[in-house]
Amino acid sequence: MIKILLTEEEERELGKIRRRISDYRSERALSVIMNSEGGNPVQIAKTLKRSYFTVRKWLLSFKKKRIEGLNRTYSPGRPANSRTELKSYLDIWLKETPEKYGFIQNCWNKKLIISLYEKEKGKTISEDTAERALKDAGFSYKRPKKSIPLTAPSKEEKLLRVKAILSEIKEMVNKEQTEVLAIDESHFSTEPYLIK
Repeated sequence: MIKILLTEEEERELGKIRRRISDYRSERALSVIMNSEGGNPVQIAKTLKRSYFTVRKWLLSFKKKRIEGLNRTYSPGRPANSRTELKSYLDIWLKETPEKYGFIQNCWNKKLIISLYEKEKGKTISEDTAERALKDAGFSYKRPKKSIPLTAPSKEEKLLRVKAILSEIKEMVNKEQTEVLAIDESHFSTEPYLIK
């Protein structure tokens, strides 16, 4: 039988914890209050819809360490091993374009970072992990947008260059030095642009 007697100060502190809805200790504090008012662990477990063993553990922990006993003895959540490891690579990888690592794109995104990590380490990571690693490393990211480069030639300059190329091709064809073949290039765009 577990029976907890509370001091006035402990009652006040437990009341404060109970009023903080977001505090994970709130339910633990309630179980202690219910026990001090005569509830046994079985009744408290039924009322809180918790396992008897969980409630018993909370009560014994409080009895042993008082208010300090309501705290967790571990940090929940998955370990940040992959995130920490990825973070160490980001500084190196993001100094270069993805093309250096064998990708077609010239702009980094989460999927490319994940793919490169999986290729280098042989382990998979989630997009959330990649996002957290980027944030931890001090990087921010935005959706790429198309824009015309500052050094893009004007319409007139393009036309002059195309005419010059055509005259060179005609000259080669007339001399029967060449054969002209045409292919449709994938990802071909009539608008020059850079991804920022």
